[in-house]
Amino acid sequence: MRVPLGIAVPALLFAVYGELWAQAPAWHSGVAKVSVKSELDRKPGTGFVVALRGGNAYLITSAHVVEGDASPQIEFVVDSDRTYRATVRGLEAGEERGLALLVVGGPPAGAAAITVSGDGPPARQSKVDVAGFPVPFSTFSVVDTTVASRRGRDIMLSRETGEGFSGGPVLLNGAVVGVIFGREPGFGKMVGAVSIRDYLAGHQISVDASAVVVEPPKPPSGPRPGEERTNPLDGLTYVRIPPDTFTMGCSPDDKECDTGEKPAHPVTISKGFWLGKSEVTQAAYEKVTGTNPSNFRSANRPVEQVSWTEADAYCKKAGRRLPTEAEWEYAARSGSTAARDGDLDQVAWYSGNSQATTHDVMTKGKNAFGLHDMLGNVWEWVADWSGPYSAAAATDPRGALSSDGKVVRGGSWYIHPQLVRASTRYGYGVSYRNYNFGFRCAGEFR
Repeated sequence: MRVPLGIAVPALLFAVYGELWAQAPAWHSGVAKVSVKSELDRKPGTGFVVALRGGNAYLITSAHVVEGDASPQIEFVVDSDRTYRATVRGLEAGEERGLALLVVGGPPAGAAAITVSGDGPPARQSKVDVAGFPVPFSTFSVVDTTVASRRGRDIMLSRETGEGFSGGPVLLNGAVVGVIFGREPGFGKMVGAVSIRDYLAGHQISVDASAVVVEPPKPPSGPRPGEERTNPLDGLTYVRIPPDTFTMGCSPDDKECDTGEKPAHPVTISKGFWLGKSEVTQAAYEKVTGTNPSNFRSANRPVEQVSWTEADAYCKKAGRRLPTEAEWEYAARSGSTAARDGDLDQVAWYSGNSQATTHDVMTKGKNAFGLHDMLGNVWEWVADWSGPYSAAAATDPRGALSSDGKVVRGGSWYIHPQLVRASTRYGYGVSYRNYNFGFRCAGEFR
């Protein structure tokens, strides 16, 4: 139906006075409702499909619609009875006009991509359609309005856009000419198609005048994600971890989190990095330091009885560093939003299967990044001071400025299964040692 763009008129009147189409335009099949968690409610926004490839649908929305939720819910107009889960693959966080790229696996058969215009901004007084899901009932609605003016990068519309239209497409002759990102009294505000096209190009999605096609990734100029290299200084294998955005903190539906794991919040790892494929072994520690403080002696078991200060010193001698807490959790999750990256007995040594001792590294399964023992065997020191989380989105966070302890992650052979989770975190003094505390290193190859 077509409804007034503002939200002053009750949605019930929209239903009464709305105009029903005999046959909906084809572009309707590319529009979707985007809902994110906000306390106890899910606030709606709008997104639209720009590409379909490899069994996935790629959607664009306004960044502020999905900030704080790395896996928003999606309801396609062509399949409103089913809810899909999206992954946030790109997020211009903290930018009022920022965009976000969502990926939905296995979209409905009727979903179709909408063409993004290759022309410049629409002329003043051009008649355009705006699609969205205005509150309070958040039903799919399309309104017509006109282009009022341009103010810098912003294109102003002649009607005010209400809540629920953010992230929605603005269309001229069935092609997207902009994305709604805000409003002010009497006007809606959108960013133009040029910004959409530039954003998509940054994610290897090219747009021509008639279609949107996801291009194969260009050959990397640097190390490939998943590539392995051996560090000659300690003899250990390191794995290349790619950049991305993920949700840090308590996993969705995880009932075992404590307050230190909340609130969950979006974090962007902006650069790839190398991370030890395994925890630092006793053989490697002896090679670098000439000592072995471990209680459970064996060359290929993880070194333990190591303080944070000693772990930090080892990594520096090996030409590395300790990973940040965000890097560690991102690597441990390896794309998963679950509390664990697989069946616990398959991926971790913990109190239920360890027989009260450490075990050789890499004797349990690896995660999607090719890393072993991110959960269990020994706790792992990370670089950050311990401190509470913020709900705000962050890029490459470094933790608290100072506190009385450094963070350990991942659980150990000694720990009961409730604590062997990707989000579990504790803080200990920098000189503390324990026979279930070890570490792994991160860094770059020069």
